[in-house]
Amino acid sequence: MPADASQGPDVYVWSPSDAVARPITTDHGSYFASWSTGKIVISRLAAGSAGDGTSLSTIVIDPSTSEERPVAGPALWLPVVNPAGTSAIAWQGGLDLASGRPVPSSGALYIIDWAGIDPFAPANEPVATSVVPETSAPTDVPPATDVPPATDVPPATDAPRTAEPTGPPTAPPASPSISPVVAATETPAGESPAVTPEPESTDASAKPEVTAAPTVLPAGWLELDLGTDAATAPVLDWQARWSLDGQVLGLWLADTPGSTWGSLAVMAVDPGTGQVQIAEPLLSATLARRGFSLGLSRVVWVAPSDDNPDGELRIRTWGDDGVGGVWLEPLTLEEVVPAF
Repeated sequence: MPADASQGPDVYVWSPSDAVARPITTDHGSYFASWSTGKIVISRLAAGSAGDGTSLSTIVIDPSTSEERPVAGPALWLPVVNPAGTSAIAWQGGLDLASGRPVPSSGALYIIDWAGIDPFAPANEPVATSVVPETSAPTDVPPATDVPPATDVPPATDAPRTAEPTGPPTAPPASPSISPVVAATETPAGESPAVTPEPESTDASAKPEVTAAPTVLPAGWLELDLGTDAATAPVLDWQARWSLDGQVLGLWLADTPGSTWGSLAVMAVDPGTGQVQIAEPLLSATLARRGFSLGLSRVVWVAPSDDNPDGELRIRTWGDDGVGGVWLEPLTLEEVVPAF
């Protein structure tokens, strides 16, 4: 977004072959959430709807084609999808607007079944293509050759019965084939009393589903028990990252919204059940600066230090030999840069 906040943010993509980054949204209200197996997950908050959870929406965009598909189900904010595209860490709660920007006011983190709602997943592909043949078929049915035989029959017996339809045959053949169907459904029902209630009943049944969705979580969604009460200590500022194999999850929670320091915890994920092993963390909640690096078998973060106000670099590793950790003393040579 512009530095002067003259408009909201958009999402851009860039590759080494591009001279400049390419915008894939233009609504000035899109926030990058994560990648999902080559697609981009984006969350949006409708402008001018402060505190209204129903205004939240999440979409997935294919950057190669710019095709955009909405994510169905409860409103989510900034879901972070694992590398396999099967699960995600997502936040759900209430958002307020401060200077045009979304600010969480209450909520919690959930681990969700992303494969069940990913709009680009093969099982969730839209199947609306069957409607096209049905609409094209009626346009091919009314040929001009079928009308003359019908005009030979009415003079004998059908003239009184088809006194009104005699006009339509002179019109284009397509309109008579459609208008009798409408008239037939309206007339037996007593000039459309039966037709009117049907759309009203479908609209009424759709509205409760939309309002009830945010309050009822789908099966398989589980709130992460981080040892705090979501009512008294909601998650308002966080960072979530998956390891490259999706078997480890790192969560950083700010002490207060916008704070530089917070609590970092690293937990393994059960490959069989997909559940986060919160009770046996690889790294127990520890004070850390915002931002951390999570690899296949290690996590790197900045911890507080008595000798350095900016903190010191620490590493925690795990593997078949167990769990271990080291920390690095403050560097005195400016040209030395640690790489992991």
